[in-house]
Amino acid sequence: MKRIILLLLPLLAMATTAVAQTTSASQSAAGQTLSLKDIPYFGRRPVAHIHTGKNGVGKTIHIVLCPVSEGSEQLKKIISAIYWVDENVIKYNPNHPPIITGLVYHDIGKDKEFCSVEMIKTRYKNGEMFRYRIRERVDDETAQLLIDFLAGETQWKNSTNIKFYVSDGIRLPSPELLDQ
Repeated sequence: MKRIILLLLPLLAMATTAVAQTTSASQSAAGQTLSLKDIPYFGRRPVAHIHTGKNGVGKTIHIVLCPVSEGSEQLKKIISAIYWVDENVIKYNPNHPPIITGLVYHDIGKDKEFCSVEMIKTRYKNGEMFRYRIRERVDDETAQLLIDFLAGETQWKNSTNIKFYVSDGIRLPSPELLDQ
């Protein structure tokens, strides 16, 4: 644990991400807008912030921070879950966006390191539910937002179960079927 904290400290020192609260949509650099109307799941769930970034192959992704409740201003700042939304979620699985369960720092050498997120993705086939653990690489801004969030350096309080891991591997593992 001490090693993980020591590895995290240089990343935290670089923390310069300013986060603005958004509740309905996020505008990406490419001009794409995520409308929560496209995803029925978020019609039942309050949203505190939407961050737009890129995955490992340069496709637009959205990281959606959801608070415990829409009640008081204090409750709106307690984040209980963070979701991954990309074009596949919008097209094929808008009722069950993947939930982020981990942030992985890939320590593969100076100026080569990167981060990925671990998440649980739900799929349905012939009326049967299957859950997979998958990892996706994220851009530096998205990684920094998540690092800052886990370190308590944002306007939100962390009430998620997101874990931080360090890996020396360059390859992301294949999806793992959880329900067999």
